[in-house]
Amino acid sequence: MGLPIAGCIWRDAFRQCGYLVFVVTASTGCAVACSPGTGQAKPEVEPLAPESQEARDSAAPRPMAVPVPWVERKVVYRFPRRDTLPLHPGPEDTDLATFAVAELSRLDPNVTSALWHETNPLDTLEFFEPKLNWLFERETFESDWCMRARRRVLLDGVKRFVATRTAFFYPPPASSPPALPPARHDPAFALSHCRLGAVAVTAHVRDEETADSLALEIRSTFGRRLGAGVYDGDYENWDADRWNTVSHWKRGNLNYFAYYRRLRPDTVGVTVVAWVPGSNIRVEPYPDWCSDEGRDRARLEDVLRESDLASPLAAQLLELTRTAQYCRSHQEREWSDSLLLASVREWVARADTMSPPRRATALLLFDQLMAAGARLTEAHQRDGGAMRDTLLALGVEWTYMPISHEYNYAGNIKWEVRRLDEHGPAGRLALLYVLRDGLDTPVNTGTLGAHRVIAEGTRYLEGNHPGAEPWLMREVHELVAVAYGDVLTMAVAPTTEISSVDPPDTIPPHRAREEAVRHYAAALALADETSSDATKLWRAGWRLA
Repeated sequence: MGLPIAGCIWRDAFRQCGYLVFVVTASTGCAVACSPGTGQAKPEVEPLAPESQEARDSAAPRPMAVPVPWVERKVVYRFPRRDTLPLHPGPEDTDLATFAVAELSRLDPNVTSALWHETNPLDTLEFFEPKLNWLFERETFESDWCMRARRRVLLDGVKRFVATRTAFFYPPPASSPPALPPARHDPAFALSHCRLGAVAVTAHVRDEETADSLALEIRSTFGRRLGAGVYDGDYENWDADRWNTVSHWKRGNLNYFAYYRRLRPDTVGVTVVAWVPGSNIRVEPYPDWCSDEGRDRARLEDVLRESDLASPLAAQLLELTRTAQYCRSHQEREWSDSLLLASVREWVARADTMSPPRRATALLLFDQLMAAGARLTEAHQRDGGAMRDTLLALGVEWTYMPISHEYNYAGNIKWEVRRLDEHGPAGRLALLYVLRDGLDTPVNTGTLGAHRVIAEGTRYLEGNHPGAEPWLMREVHELVAVAYGDVLTMAVAPTTEISSVDPPDTIPPHRAREEAVRHYAAALALADETSSDATKLWRAGWRLA
Protein backbone atom coordinates (compact mmCIF):
# COMPACT_ATOMS: atom_id res chain seq x y z
CA MET A 1 0.00 0.00 0.00
CA GLY A 2 1.27 3.49 -0.77
CA LEU A 3 0.46 7.09 0.03
CA PRO A 4 -0.66 9.54 -2.70
CA ILE A 5 1.82 12.27 -3.57
CA ALA A 6 1.01 14.54 -6.52
CA GLY A 7 -0.80 11.76 -8.38
CA CYS A 8 1.81 9.10 -7.73
CA ILE A 9 1.91 6.27 -5.21
CA TRP A 10 4.87 6.37 -2.83
CA ARG A 11 5.87 2.76 -2.85
CA ASP A 12 9.18 1.96 -4.45
CA ALA A 13 11.99 4.44 -3.89
CA PHE A 14 12.94 7.86 -2.67
CA ARG A 15 16.04 9.97 -2.51
CA GLN A 16 16.50 13.08 -0.38
CA CYS A 17 19.11 15.67 -1.44
CA GLY A 18 19.18 18.72 0.78
CA TYR A 19 15.65 20.06 0.86
CA LEU A 20 14.52 18.04 -2.18
CA VAL A 21 12.86 14.63 -2.02
CA PHE A 22 12.80 12.60 -5.23
CA VAL A 23 10.08 9.93 -5.38
CA VAL A 24 10.08 7.22 -8.07
CA THR A 25 7.28 4.70 -8.43
CA ALA A 26 7.00 1.64 -10.63
CA SER A 27 3.25 1.38 -10.23
CA THR A 28 2.52 4.59 -12.15
CA GLY A 29 5.81 5.14 -13.91
CA CYS A 30 6.12 8.71 -12.69
CA ALA A 31 8.77 10.61 -10.78
CA VAL A 32 8.34 13.66 -8.55
CA ALA A 33 10.89 16.07 -7.16
CA CYS A 34 9.60 18.29 -4.38
CA SER A 35 10.64 19.85 -1.12
CA PRO A 36 9.22 18.51 2.17
CA GLY A 37 6.62 21.24 2.36
CA THR A 38 5.70 24.00 -0.06
CA GLY A 39 8.73 23.56 -2.27
CA GLN A 40 10.96 26.29 -0.93
CA ALA A 41 12.79 27.04 2.29
CA LYS A 42 11.21 29.87 4.27
CA PRO A 43 12.90 31.67 7.14
CA GLU A 44 11.20 31.07 10.43
CA VAL A 45 11.87 34.32 12.27
CA GLU A 46 9.63 37.06 13.58
CA PRO A 47 7.69 39.09 12.78
CA LEU A 48 5.65 38.01 9.75
CA ALA A 49 3.68 40.53 7.76
CA PRO A 50 -0.01 40.68 8.81
CA GLU A 51 -1.13 40.35 5.20
CA SER A 52 0.84 37.12 4.70
CA GLN A 53 -0.61 35.58 1.53
CA GLU A 54 1.30 32.39 2.41
CA ALA A 55 -0.88 31.80 5.46
CA ARG A 56 -4.07 32.07 3.41
CA ASP A 57 -2.85 30.02 0.45
CA SER A 58 -1.71 27.14 2.63
CA ALA A 59 -5.10 26.52 4.24
CA ALA A 60 -6.05 23.86 1.68
CA PRO A 61 -5.39 20.25 2.76
CA ARG A 62 -1.93 19.01 1.79
CA PRO A 63 -1.40 15.56 3.28
CA MET A 64 2.05 14.27 2.48
CA ALA A 65 4.54 11.67 3.65
CA VAL A 66 8.21 12.62 3.80
CA PRO A 67 10.67 9.79 4.49
CA VAL A 68 13.33 10.95 6.95
CA PRO A 69 16.64 9.05 6.74
CA TRP A 70 18.66 7.69 9.60
CA VAL A 71 21.30 9.83 11.24
CA GLU A 72 24.93 8.79 11.35
CA ARG A 73 26.38 6.98 14.37
CA LYS A 74 28.94 9.75 14.85
CA VAL A 75 27.42 12.58 16.89
CA VAL A 76 28.13 15.71 14.84
CA TYR A 77 26.16 18.78 15.88
CA ARG A 78 24.53 20.87 13.19
CA PHE A 79 22.16 23.77 13.53
CA PRO A 80 18.63 22.54 12.75
CA ARG A 81 17.43 23.24 9.24
CA ARG A 82 14.96 26.03 8.80
CA ASP A 83 11.52 24.55 8.44
CA THR A 84 9.97 24.07 5.02
CA LEU A 85 6.53 23.08 6.28
CA PRO A 86 3.46 24.85 4.88
CA LEU A 87 2.27 27.74 7.03
CA HIS A 88 -1.37 27.54 8.19
CA PRO A 89 -3.48 30.12 10.00
CA GLY A 90 -3.81 29.38 13.71
CA PRO A 91 -6.77 29.99 16.03
CA GLU A 92 -7.85 33.62 16.11
CA ASP A 93 -6.51 35.87 18.89
CA THR A 94 -4.50 33.03 20.45
CA ASP A 95 -1.17 33.57 22.16
CA LEU A 96 1.58 30.97 22.34
CA ALA A 97 0.84 29.80 25.89
CA THR A 98 -2.89 29.29 25.21
CA PHE A 99 -2.13 27.48 21.96
CA ALA A 100 0.39 25.22 23.73
CA VAL A 101 -2.13 24.32 26.47
CA ALA A 102 -4.73 23.37 23.86
CA GLU A 103 -2.34 21.28 21.81
CA LEU A 104 -0.66 19.48 24.71
CA SER A 105 -4.04 18.59 26.20
CA ARG A 106 -4.59 16.35 23.16
CA LEU A 107 -1.95 13.89 24.36
CA ASP A 108 -3.59 10.47 24.54
CA PRO A 109 -1.46 7.30 24.28
CA ASN A 110 -4.44 5.42 22.85
CA VAL A 111 -4.44 7.55 19.69
CA THR A 112 -2.75 5.96 16.67
CA SER A 113 -1.06 7.99 13.97
CA ALA A 114 -3.79 6.88 11.53
CA LEU A 115 -6.51 8.30 13.76
CA TRP A 116 -4.53 11.48 14.29
CA HIS A 117 -4.06 11.95 10.55
CA GLU A 118 -7.78 11.49 9.94
CA THR A 119 -8.57 14.34 12.31
CA ASN A 120 -5.56 16.47 11.29
CA PRO A 121 -5.35 16.13 7.48
CA LEU A 122 -3.25 19.29 7.11
CA ASP A 123 -0.38 17.82 9.13
CA THR A 124 2.80 16.72 7.41
CA LEU A 125 3.57 13.07 8.22
CA GLU A 126 7.15 11.87 8.52
CA PHE A 127 8.29 8.27 8.85
CA PHE A 128 11.51 7.82 10.79
CA GLU A 129 14.04 5.02 10.60
CA PRO A 130 15.75 4.00 13.88
CA LYS A 131 18.43 6.37 15.08
CA LEU A 132 21.72 4.70 15.82
CA ASN A 133 22.91 7.32 18.30
CA TRP A 134 19.63 7.62 20.19
CA LEU A 135 21.27 7.92 23.63
CA PHE A 136 23.16 11.03 22.61
CA GLU A 137 20.43 12.64 20.52
CA ARG A 138 20.76 16.41 20.85
CA GLU A 139 17.12 17.06 20.03
CA THR A 140 16.19 15.98 23.54
CA PHE A 141 12.45 15.72 23.04
CA GLU A 142 12.50 13.70 19.85
CA SER A 143 14.01 10.48 21.27
CA ASP A 144 13.18 7.34 19.27
CA TRP A 145 9.83 7.95 17.60
CA CYS A 146 8.56 5.98 14.61
CA MET A 147 6.33 8.66 13.05
CA ARG A 148 5.57 12.30 13.66
CA ALA A 149 2.90 14.72 12.47
CA ARG A 150 3.80 18.41 12.23
CA ARG A 151 1.93 21.59 11.48
CA ARG A 152 3.30 25.13 11.31
CA VAL A 153 0.80 27.84 12.25
CA LEU A 154 0.68 31.62 12.42
CA LEU A 155 -0.52 32.77 15.86
CA ASP A 156 -2.22 36.13 15.57
CA GLY A 157 -2.56 37.16 19.20
CA VAL A 158 -1.17 40.30 20.84
CA LYS A 159 2.15 39.33 19.28
CA ARG A 160 2.50 37.42 16.02
CA PHE A 161 4.50 34.21 16.07
CA VAL A 162 5.04 31.20 13.92
CA ALA A 163 4.73 28.03 16.02
CA THR A 164 5.27 24.40 15.05
CA ARG A 165 3.21 21.71 16.75
CA THR A 166 4.63 18.21 16.56
CA ALA A 167 2.89 15.01 17.61
CA PHE A 168 5.35 12.14 18.14
CA PHE A 169 4.23 8.54 17.71
CA TYR A 170 6.14 5.56 19.10
CA PRO A 171 6.27 1.81 18.50
CA PRO A 172 3.66 -0.18 20.41
CA PRO A 173 4.65 -2.10 23.55
CA ALA A 174 6.30 -5.44 22.98
CA SER A 175 4.08 -8.47 22.64
CA SER A 176 4.49 -11.34 25.10
CA PRO A 177 6.42 -13.28 24.10
CA PRO A 178 8.08 -10.61 21.93
CA ALA A 179 7.54 -11.29 18.23
CA LEU A 180 8.69 -8.71 15.70
CA PRO A 181 6.53 -8.25 12.61
CA PRO A 182 8.09 -9.27 9.28
CA ALA A 183 10.05 -6.64 7.40
CA ARG A 184 7.78 -4.65 5.12
CA HIS A 185 7.50 -1.32 3.32
CA ASP A 186 3.93 -0.55 4.37
CA PRO A 187 3.12 2.96 5.65
CA ALA A 188 -0.39 1.80 6.56
CA PHE A 189 1.06 -0.69 9.05
CA ALA A 190 3.03 2.04 10.83
CA LEU A 191 0.04 4.39 10.73
CA SER A 192 -2.17 1.86 12.47
CA HIS A 193 0.34 0.75 15.11
CA CYS A 194 2.43 3.78 16.12
CA ARG A 195 0.85 5.45 19.15
CA LEU A 196 0.92 9.01 20.39
CA GLY A 197 3.56 9.50 23.10
CA ALA A 198 4.47 13.19 23.05
CA VAL A 199 3.22 16.55 21.81
CA ALA A 200 5.52 19.55 21.49
CA VAL A 201 5.04 23.19 20.50
CA THR A 202 8.00 25.32 19.46
CA ALA A 203 8.10 29.00 18.50
CA HIS A 204 11.12 30.71 16.97
CA VAL A 205 11.93 34.32 17.83
CA ARG A 206 14.87 36.64 17.21
CA ASP A 207 16.11 37.50 20.68
CA GLU A 208 16.42 35.96 24.13
CA GLU A 209 14.44 38.75 25.81
CA THR A 210 11.35 37.83 23.78
CA ALA A 211 11.99 34.14 24.39
CA ASP A 212 12.29 34.67 28.13
CA SER A 213 9.02 36.61 28.17
CA LEU A 214 7.23 33.84 26.28
CA ALA A 215 8.69 31.14 28.53
CA LEU A 216 7.46 33.02 31.61
CA GLU A 217 3.98 33.36 30.07
CA ILE A 218 3.95 29.60 29.48
CA ARG A 219 5.08 29.03 33.06
CA SER A 220 2.23 31.19 34.37
CA THR A 221 -0.44 29.64 32.13
CA PHE A 222 0.59 26.06 32.81
CA GLY A 223 1.06 26.83 36.51
CA ARG A 224 -2.58 27.85 36.78
CA ARG A 225 -3.58 24.61 35.10
CA LEU A 226 -1.13 22.17 36.68
CA GLY A 227 -0.19 23.85 39.94
CA ALA A 228 3.30 24.64 41.14
CA GLY A 229 6.11 23.03 39.20
CA VAL A 230 9.88 22.85 39.50
CA TYR A 231 11.34 26.04 38.09
CA ASP A 232 14.89 26.73 36.87
CA GLY A 233 16.15 23.38 38.17
CA ASP A 234 19.49 21.86 37.25
CA TYR A 235 19.36 19.07 34.70
CA GLU A 236 22.17 16.89 33.45
CA ASN A 237 20.63 15.71 30.24
CA TRP A 238 22.33 16.18 26.88
CA ASP A 239 22.53 19.90 25.99
CA ALA A 240 20.87 20.96 29.27
CA ASP A 241 23.41 23.73 29.82
CA ARG A 242 21.70 25.61 26.96
CA TRP A 243 18.23 25.59 28.53
CA ASN A 244 16.88 28.78 30.09
CA THR A 245 13.75 29.69 32.09
CA VAL A 246 13.08 25.99 32.62
CA SER A 247 9.74 24.76 34.00
CA HIS A 248 8.87 21.14 34.79
CA TRP A 249 5.58 19.62 35.95
CA LYS A 250 4.55 16.03 36.67
CA ARG A 251 0.88 15.12 36.85
CA GLY A 252 0.00 11.44 37.07
CA ASN A 253 2.01 9.65 34.41
CA LEU A 254 2.37 12.78 32.27
CA ASN A 255 5.35 15.09 32.17
CA TYR A 256 5.37 18.72 31.02
CA PHE A 257 8.49 20.70 30.29
CA ALA A 258 9.14 24.21 28.96
CA TYR A 259 12.29 26.17 28.23
CA TYR A 260 14.05 28.27 25.62
CA ARG A 261 17.48 28.02 24.02
CA ARG A 262 19.36 29.62 21.16
CA LEU A 263 19.22 27.53 18.00
CA ARG A 264 21.14 29.79 15.61
CA PRO A 265 22.83 33.17 15.86
CA ASP A 266 19.56 34.79 14.74
CA THR A 267 17.01 32.36 16.17
CA VAL A 268 15.90 31.41 19.68
CA GLY A 269 13.51 28.50 20.15
CA VAL A 270 10.83 28.41 22.86
CA THR A 271 9.66 24.84 23.48
CA VAL A 272 6.91 23.29 25.59
CA VAL A 273 6.34 19.54 25.49
CA ALA A 274 4.21 16.87 27.18
CA TRP A 275 5.01 13.17 27.12
CA VAL A 276 4.20 9.79 28.60
CA PRO A 277 6.88 7.48 30.06
CA GLY A 278 6.78 5.05 27.13
CA SER A 279 8.22 7.70 24.82
CA ASN A 280 11.69 7.39 26.41
CA ILE A 281 11.96 11.18 26.69
CA ARG A 282 14.03 12.22 29.70
CA VAL A 283 14.82 15.51 31.37
CA GLU A 284 16.30 13.96 34.47
CA PRO A 285 19.90 12.74 34.17
CA TYR A 286 20.49 9.77 31.93
CA PRO A 287 21.50 6.56 33.67
CA ASP A 288 25.21 6.48 34.37
CA TRP A 289 26.86 6.01 30.99
CA CYS A 290 29.21 3.49 32.59
CA SER A 291 26.44 0.97 33.25
CA ASP A 292 27.30 -1.04 30.12
CA GLU A 293 31.00 -0.67 30.79
CA GLY A 294 30.39 -1.92 34.33
CA ARG A 295 28.75 -5.03 32.92
CA ASP A 296 31.74 -5.58 30.62
CA ARG A 297 34.12 -5.06 33.51
CA ALA A 298 32.29 -7.64 35.61
CA ARG A 299 32.62 -10.15 32.76
CA LEU A 300 36.33 -9.35 32.44
CA GLU A 301 36.79 -9.85 36.17
CA ASP A 302 35.15 -13.27 35.86
CA VAL A 303 37.54 -14.23 33.06
CA LEU A 304 40.51 -13.04 35.12
CA ARG A 305 39.40 -15.20 38.04
CA GLU A 306 38.84 -18.22 35.79
CA SER A 307 42.40 -17.80 34.46
CA ASP A 308 43.79 -17.38 37.97
CA LEU A 309 44.97 -13.85 37.10
CA ALA A 310 43.11 -11.96 39.81
CA SER A 311 45.77 -10.08 41.78
CA PRO A 312 46.50 -6.67 43.34
CA LEU A 313 48.13 -5.58 40.08
CA ALA A 314 45.09 -6.66 38.05
CA ALA A 315 42.85 -4.80 40.49
CA GLN A 316 45.04 -1.69 40.04
CA LEU A 317 44.67 -1.89 36.25
CA LEU A 318 40.90 -2.38 36.55
CA GLU A 319 40.76 0.70 38.78
CA LEU A 320 42.62 2.67 36.11
CA THR A 321 39.96 1.69 33.57
CA ARG A 322 37.33 3.09 35.91
CA THR A 323 39.35 6.28 36.32
CA ALA A 324 39.70 6.69 32.58
CA GLN A 325 36.02 6.36 31.70
CA TYR A 326 33.92 9.50 31.44
CA CYS A 327 31.24 8.68 33.99
CA ARG A 328 29.46 10.85 36.51
CA SER A 329 30.61 8.50 39.26
CA HIS A 330 34.26 8.65 38.22
CA GLN A 331 34.87 12.15 36.91
CA GLU A 332 36.73 13.36 40.00
CA ARG A 333 39.39 10.63 39.96
CA GLU A 334 42.89 11.54 38.86
CA TRP A 335 44.72 9.94 35.96
CA SER A 336 48.47 9.32 36.16
CA ASP A 337 50.61 8.44 33.15
CA SER A 338 53.48 7.42 35.43
CA LEU A 339 51.22 4.98 37.30
CA LEU A 340 49.92 3.67 33.99
CA LEU A 341 53.41 2.96 32.66
CA ALA A 342 54.61 1.35 35.88
CA SER A 343 51.55 -0.90 36.00
CA VAL A 344 51.39 -1.98 32.37
CA ARG A 345 55.13 -2.65 32.08
CA GLU A 346 54.91 -5.16 34.90
CA TRP A 347 51.64 -6.62 33.60
CA VAL A 348 52.90 -7.11 30.03
CA ALA A 349 56.17 -8.61 31.33
CA ARG A 350 54.14 -11.17 33.28
CA ALA A 351 51.90 -11.86 30.27
CA ASP A 352 54.90 -12.69 28.08
CA THR A 353 55.66 -15.72 30.29
CA MET A 354 52.12 -17.18 30.24
CA SER A 355 50.45 -19.87 28.18
CA PRO A 356 48.41 -18.60 25.20
CA PRO A 357 44.96 -18.70 26.91
CA ARG A 358 46.20 -16.93 30.06
CA ARG A 359 48.24 -14.48 28.01
CA ALA A 360 45.13 -13.69 25.98
CA THR A 361 43.24 -12.86 29.18
CA ALA A 362 46.07 -10.65 30.42
CA LEU A 363 46.25 -8.80 27.09
CA LEU A 364 42.48 -8.33 27.08
CA LEU A 365 42.77 -6.35 30.32
CA PHE A 366 45.59 -4.33 28.76
CA ASP A 367 43.40 -3.64 25.71
CA GLN A 368 40.51 -2.43 27.83
CA LEU A 369 42.80 -0.11 29.79
CA MET A 370 44.15 1.43 26.60
CA ALA A 371 40.67 1.73 25.08
CA ALA A 372 39.42 3.51 28.20
CA GLY A 373 42.45 5.70 28.83
CA ALA A 374 43.79 6.57 25.38
CA ARG A 375 42.24 10.04 25.49
CA LEU A 376 43.69 10.81 28.90
CA THR A 377 47.28 9.76 28.37
CA GLU A 378 49.88 12.15 27.01
CA ALA A 379 50.24 9.82 24.03
CA HIS A 380 46.88 11.08 22.80
CA GLN A 381 48.30 14.55 22.20
CA ARG A 382 50.23 15.69 19.16
CA ASP A 383 53.41 16.35 21.19
CA GLY A 384 53.22 13.07 23.12
CA GLY A 385 55.58 11.15 20.86
CA ALA A 386 57.78 9.90 23.68
CA MET A 387 54.80 8.38 25.50
CA ARG A 388 53.52 6.82 22.27
CA ASP A 389 56.90 5.27 21.59
CA THR A 390 57.00 3.82 25.10
CA LEU A 391 53.57 2.24 24.71
CA LEU A 392 54.39 1.16 21.16
CA ALA A 393 57.25 -0.90 22.59
CA LEU A 394 54.63 -2.64 24.76
CA GLY A 395 52.51 -3.49 21.69
CA VAL A 396 50.16 -0.50 21.46
CA GLU A 397 49.57 0.84 17.95
CA TRP A 398 48.26 4.34 17.24
CA THR A 399 46.22 6.06 14.54
CA TYR A 400 46.42 9.75 13.71
CA MET A 401 43.27 11.88 13.42
CA PRO A 402 44.22 14.67 10.97
CA ILE A 403 41.14 16.80 11.69
CA SER A 404 41.65 17.01 15.45
CA HIS A 405 45.45 16.40 15.39
CA GLU A 406 45.06 13.64 17.96
CA TYR A 407 46.29 10.09 18.29
CA ASN A 408 44.00 7.23 19.25
CA TYR A 409 44.66 3.67 20.32
CA ALA A 410 44.23 1.52 17.21
CA GLY A 411 42.62 -1.44 19.02
CA ASN A 412 45.19 -3.93 17.72
CA ILE A 413 45.63 -5.84 21.00
CA LYS A 414 42.15 -7.35 20.92
CA TRP A 415 43.01 -8.91 17.56
CA GLU A 416 45.98 -10.61 19.21
CA VAL A 417 43.64 -11.86 21.93
CA ARG A 418 41.40 -13.39 19.27
CA ARG A 419 44.40 -15.10 17.67
CA LEU A 420 45.59 -16.56 20.98
CA ASP A 421 42.23 -17.71 22.37
CA GLU A 422 39.56 -17.56 19.67
CA HIS A 423 37.28 -20.16 21.27
CA GLY A 424 38.06 -19.44 24.92
CA PRO A 425 36.43 -16.96 27.31
CA ALA A 426 38.94 -14.17 26.56
CA GLY A 427 38.52 -14.67 22.82
CA ARG A 428 34.74 -14.54 23.10
CA LEU A 429 34.87 -11.22 24.94
CA ALA A 430 37.39 -9.92 22.42
CA LEU A 431 34.95 -10.82 19.64
CA LEU A 432 32.41 -8.39 21.08
CA TYR A 433 35.02 -5.66 21.33
CA VAL A 434 36.17 -6.28 17.75
CA LEU A 435 32.61 -6.11 16.39
CA ARG A 436 31.83 -2.98 18.39
CA ASP A 437 34.98 -1.28 17.13
CA GLY A 438 34.00 -2.26 13.61
CA LEU A 439 30.90 -0.11 13.93
CA ASP A 440 32.20 2.69 16.14
CA THR A 441 35.76 3.50 15.05
CA PRO A 442 35.82 4.10 11.30
CA VAL A 443 39.46 5.24 11.10
CA ASN A 444 41.20 2.82 13.45
CA THR A 445 43.50 0.03 12.44
CA GLY A 446 41.42 -3.12 12.62
CA THR A 447 38.24 -1.36 11.55
CA LEU A 448 35.82 -3.83 10.06
CA GLY A 449 33.13 -1.71 8.51
CA ALA A 450 29.55 -2.92 8.41
CA HIS A 451 30.05 -5.58 5.76
CA ARG A 452 32.88 -7.31 7.59
CA VAL A 453 31.04 -7.01 10.91
CA ILE A 454 28.26 -8.91 9.19
CA ALA A 455 30.70 -11.48 7.82
CA GLU A 456 32.60 -11.99 11.08
CA GLY A 457 29.48 -12.01 13.24
CA THR A 458 27.58 -14.36 10.94
CA ARG A 459 30.55 -16.71 10.75
CA TYR A 460 30.58 -16.94 14.52
CA LEU A 461 26.81 -17.37 14.84
CA GLU A 462 26.80 -20.17 12.26
CA GLY A 463 29.68 -22.02 13.92
CA ASN A 464 29.52 -24.58 16.69
CA HIS A 465 30.15 -22.85 20.03
CA PRO A 466 28.82 -25.04 22.85
CA GLY A 467 30.50 -22.92 25.51
CA ALA A 468 29.13 -19.60 24.28
CA GLU A 469 26.98 -17.81 26.82
CA PRO A 470 23.44 -16.70 25.80
CA TRP A 471 24.30 -13.05 26.48
CA LEU A 472 27.22 -13.33 24.07
CA MET A 473 25.07 -14.77 21.29
CA ARG A 474 22.44 -12.09 21.95
CA GLU A 475 24.97 -9.29 21.63
CA VAL A 476 26.51 -10.74 18.47
CA HIS A 477 23.03 -10.96 16.92
CA GLU A 478 22.43 -7.33 17.90
CA LEU A 479 25.74 -6.11 16.46
CA VAL A 480 25.06 -7.93 13.18
CA ALA A 481 21.59 -6.38 13.11
CA VAL A 482 23.05 -2.91 13.64
CA ALA A 483 25.57 -3.54 10.84
CA TYR A 484 22.79 -4.50 8.43
CA GLY A 485 20.98 -1.35 9.55
CA ASP A 486 24.07 0.69 8.71
CA VAL A 487 24.12 -0.81 5.21
CA LEU A 488 20.47 0.17 4.79
CA THR A 489 21.26 3.66 6.10
CA MET A 490 23.90 4.23 3.45
CA ALA A 491 21.60 2.88 0.76
CA VAL A 492 18.75 5.30 1.51
CA ALA A 493 20.74 8.22 2.95
CA PRO A 494 24.29 8.31 1.57
CA THR A 495 26.61 10.68 3.39
CA THR A 496 29.90 12.32 2.56
CA GLU A 497 31.07 12.18 6.17
CA ILE A 498 33.55 9.68 7.58
CA SER A 499 31.54 6.50 8.04
CA SER A 500 32.09 3.02 9.32
CA VAL A 501 29.92 1.72 6.49
CA ASP A 502 31.37 0.24 3.32
CA PRO A 503 29.74 0.96 -0.06
CA PRO A 504 26.29 -0.68 0.13
CA ASP A 505 26.20 -2.12 -3.41
CA THR A 506 26.82 -5.70 -2.32
CA ILE A 507 23.68 -6.00 -0.16
CA PRO A 508 20.34 -4.80 -1.57
CA PRO A 509 18.41 -2.52 0.82
CA HIS A 510 15.43 -4.86 1.08
CA ARG A 511 17.68 -7.76 2.09
CA ALA A 512 19.56 -5.56 4.58
CA ARG A 513 16.24 -4.67 6.22
CA GLU A 514 15.06 -8.28 6.33
CA GLU A 515 18.34 -9.54 7.79
CA ALA A 516 18.47 -6.76 10.37
CA VAL A 517 14.95 -7.61 11.55
CA ARG A 518 15.80 -11.32 11.63
CA HIS A 519 18.85 -10.74 13.83
CA TYR A 520 16.98 -8.31 16.08
CA ALA A 521 14.33 -11.01 16.54
CA ALA A 522 16.99 -13.59 17.39
CA ALA A 523 18.58 -11.21 19.92
CA LEU A 524 15.19 -10.45 21.40
CA ALA A 525 14.51 -14.17 21.89
CA LEU A 526 17.68 -14.40 24.01
CA ALA A 527 16.95 -11.30 26.13
CA ASP A 528 15.06 -11.03 29.39
CA GLU A 529 11.62 -9.68 28.44
CA THR A 530 11.62 -7.28 31.38
CA SER A 531 15.08 -5.80 30.74
CA SER A 532 16.02 -2.51 29.15
CA ASP A 533 17.94 -4.54 26.57
CA ALA A 534 14.70 -6.14 25.42
CA THR A 535 13.00 -2.74 25.13
CA LYS A 536 15.86 -1.35 23.04
CA LEU A 537 15.90 -4.41 20.78
CA TRP A 538 12.13 -4.35 20.34
CA ARG A 539 12.03 -0.70 19.31
CA ALA A 540 14.96 -0.93 16.93
CA GLY A 541 13.68 -4.10 15.31
CA TRP A 542 10.06 -2.94 15.15
CA ARG A 543 10.88 0.29 13.37
CA LEU A 544 13.14 -1.48 10.90
CA ALA A 545 10.34 -3.94 10.22
